[in-house]
Amino acid sequence: MEYSFRSLDPRDVRGDDVNFYLTGKKLENNADRNQAFTTSQSILFNGVRNDVLYRQLIMRKPPNNGVGYIIDLAEIIVPGGVIRIDRSRMAFENELTLGHFGLPHMNGKQVVVKQFQDGDRKVITASISGRKLALITYRGWDKVCSVIHDGRNAEADESTVLYAYRKRTEKNPAIELMISVMLHRTDNDEWTEEELNPIKEIKIMDVMPSRSILGARIRLADNRTYEIDFKDIDGYKSC
Repeated sequence: MEYSFRSLDPRDVRGDDVNFYLTGKKLENNADRNQAFTTSQSILFNGVRNDVLYRQLIMRKPPNNGVGYIIDLAEIIVPGGVIRIDRSRMAFENELTLGHFGLPHMNGKQVVVKQFQDGDRKVITASISGRKLALITYRGWDKVCSVIHDGRNAEADESTVLYAYRKRTEKNPAIELMISVMLHRTDNDEWTEEELNPIKEIKIMDVMPSRSILGARIRLADNRTYEIDFKDIDGYKSC
């Protein structure tokens, strides 16, 4: 899993200091650098509660110590992968991507990519001999895509990466849940419909019983139920 972030804040586009509103001083920054996709600056562990792993990504660091550039992560482990219920707290205009593992083009053979949509559920799969990946999004992502990379895989010169993409251009984007599933397998069997739809029910809760803001109750295909509650997540940080 890898999140990437690109600022669409007009101050970054111009090369201004995006923290001018805090410091009262404007610095001359490199506009091209500001507009490039970057990965997180820090990842923090926030504990395991009720079988849900909580972490945080800080997409941009001081002088504002990451405030306004935080993604809260919640993960549920399932056979062959992970369910992600992540909460975006990006306070400025931005683009986000979430990348899966890369599949190498072994012996020059291209990866087979398939894609379909069923309501809000978007599915993209990729396969080579003996390996398969699947990326499913349920909420919070605009689309699922694939890209071919050069020189970024240890096994081959070319590789294919599946990723989810979203773009938010509001001046102060709303806090939002991004729900996705990332799966992998090491055989040549076809994915079943059950494997590609492991979540049966999603209940978004604007305010949790704990009074925490924006969480969810998730019911899986096997009827296991998980409550995603980001209560006090900023107070549980550790390296």
